[in-house]
Amino acid sequence: MLFNNTTEPERWFSGQHRAFYRLLPELHRWLSSPLGVRLLAIQAQQLEHWLPYNFGYHLVQVGVSPDLRLVDACRIAHKVILTPRLITTNCSQLQGSLTEWPIQPNSVDMVFLHHALEFFENPHRLLSEANKAIIPGGKLIVLGFNPYSLLNLWRGLGFPHYKFLRQAHFIHPGRLQDWFKLLGFALDKVCYPAVKLADTQYPTKLDRYCESIGLGIGSFYIMQATKETVGMTPIKPLWRPTAPKVVTLPLAEPTTRR
Repeated sequence: MLFNNTTEPERWFSGQHRAFYRLLPELHRWLSSPLGVRLLAIQAQQLEHWLPYNFGYHLVQVGVSPDLRLVDACRIAHKVILTPRLITTNCSQLQGSLTEWPIQPNSVDMVFLHHALEFFENPHRLLSEANKAIIPGGKLIVLGFNPYSLLNLWRGLGFPHYKFLRQAHFIHPGRLQDWFKLLGFALDKVCYPAVKLADTQYPTKLDRYCESIGLGIGSFYIMQATKETVGMTPIKPLWRPTAPKVVTLPLAEPTTRR
């Protein structure tokens, strides 16, 4: 994937997300490899079962995917990629800082984080920005690599195709669910597909067996959460409008009685 040679505001890329900014070209090249293409194909296949049931007006994608193919099945009409650097793609893009999203708070129906938390220096800040952007009742979908997977073992052993993933910080699914609770999200569902990413057939018998017994050892996980709306009790004002009183003058009494 080639990037535009435009002058980009370097002031956005200082500190917390400089490494993510520099890694994006390498990530796109890895996703163009046979293993990366297979990974995206399985992820798209899995998301096809989830996304058609989500509705709204605006969807924001943040992550390593160079296009919006993963969210094609979603019925939300307006989809945009929020990225710190522009890429050559036909998809709608919004260039801006990932630590200060250029998006109005409570205006987005869905945020899709595609392997963004693993490569971003401050995943808490990224989740916080997503939380601010999502409307009450909106959806947050996080797709990340599973630390309890064969993929994590292979990258630790230094297999050539997985060596690049050593730069990723795999986040434990339980920790991510704790972050959801702190931000006021309720977990809807989670799955762990692709136990053996190198297999040509998906899902395999091993995938079906692990899913049947609830064993989460797939190569990646997908979590969907809903931003809960805080219940509000209307508070009535203590004061009450009073009707104007008619001032009556005291009647004059006779000074002498008969």
